[in-house]
Amino acid sequence: MKILVPDIARQLKAHLDEARDKAGFLQKEIIFGWQQPIEDLDFLALFSAAENEERFFGEYPDRHQAFAALGRIAQIEVEGVDRFHDASLAVQEIFRDASLVGYGQEAEERPLLMGGFAFSDHAAGPDSHWMRFPAARLVLPELLLTRHISGTGIRLRLSLHLSIHGDSCTGDLFDRIQHRIVWLEEHLKNPDAQKTVLTTENRVSLEQGFSEQYYLQAAQQALDLIEKGALEKVVLSRCCDVHHEIPFCATQVLHNLRRNYPSCFIFAASMSGVSFLGATPERLLALRGKELLSGPLAGSMRRGETAEEDMELQKALLGSEKEQREHGFVTRAIRRALEPYCSRLLVPPMPSILKLPGIQHLYSEISGTVHRGKDISILEILGDLHPTPAVGGTPREKALDWLSENEKSERGWYSGPVGWVNDRGEGDFAIALRAALLRGNSAHLHAGAGIVSGSVPEKELRETELKMKAAFSAILEVHS
Repeated sequence: MKILVPDIARQLKAHLDEARDKAGFLQKEIIFGWQQPIEDLDFLALFSAAENEERFFGEYPDRHQAFAALGRIAQIEVEGVDRFHDASLAVQEIFRDASLVGYGQEAEERPLLMGGFAFSDHAAGPDSHWMRFPAARLVLPELLLTRHISGTGIRLRLSLHLSIHGDSCTGDLFDRIQHRIVWLEEHLKNPDAQKTVLTTENRVSLEQGFSEQYYLQAAQQALDLIEKGALEKVVLSRCCDVHHEIPFCATQVLHNLRRNYPSCFIFAASMSGVSFLGATPERLLALRGKELLSGPLAGSMRRGETAEEDMELQKALLGSEKEQREHGFVTRAIRRALEPYCSRLLVPPMPSILKLPGIQHLYSEISGTVHRGKDISILEILGDLHPTPAVGGTPREKALDWLSENEKSERGWYSGPVGWVNDRGEGDFAIALRAALLRGNSAHLHAGAGIVSGSVPEKELRETELKMKAAFSAILEVHS
């Protein structure tokens, strides 16, 4: 695949000249973006080849949708209670006066910032596992590859971004783009095969963030508050550290996740040798044009050993008053958050079932239409939506206050929104679940369970084990 053929190279140089002149006239630095259609390729191989860069990977394997973002041209880092609003304003500022060439009109064909938000709105401490993952971080990459399905089939696009000022040299700018494209073409010819395979034959040690007994006691304390009417639901998480004699390989874990969980959003954000990655089944919010979607999960049950047992467990999940009540807390909260933005909002009267390896969930697909004539960014809506009772609790503030005092482990980006937003405020964010933070030979895992009236602490503890197994199995190539 040859990208910079002579005609395209000449056109690109002319566009760079125009962008430089525009920056000079405005007397400010501006973003230049250039997009071209490309042939299909292995996004994960490119993610692997760029291990020394900041990088982001996202994929819905069974939807033929994928993203690979390498390098950094601009970044947004904010914290505090207004972080979603501040991030939205910062996105607008990045693209103000930008010079964009060749971009399509579909949401995925626009310039995208990739990244995520922590569960809480404050920055991690200097000694935290999460010190490289701030309360909010969105990055405009130097190189972006996207694959998605449109009405005309599968569309693949290559985007390159630069920062240009009036004194920029067009030749230097062109050389930088050409260098990146040559690198890309070389790795397409010789994709980097993964060499490290981790199995349970290698020595593994586990270290729990706090004991099972502490989790059971905290769950019971939450239940006591629920029975007194002080809370309705709280999602109590626990963490675990896995130590291995061989360094963990982010690309190998992503390969395992995409194979084992094709219906989930497979994601990874890597910075300075640390990777946060996972396979989440839960879409928090997508906004394309004026249409939005949310896919909350709440209420869980293990899978059966046989088809007959699995169906019996599904019936039990659908018929459980406790699980239905837990799901209802989430859908009602999402309805309240989305209604002010929507002229149409559809919430199913009853949830359906989402089946995953080892676990099944109550699931609802919520859809809506944003008010016409209003330019709303997905980030503004996320500010009202996150955290939903699926990952926090209800009433929200009381549940979050209780968690800050009793959870005893910093969640970081676990259970926060991860995904992308474009220059028009469209985007797609999932909740970062079934995830692990990889650093060298160590992996830091989280999992949570919703505590409501009728919960049994021992069962909620077992639920966290089922959820943690998804990430644990992937990093050690254990297949259920």
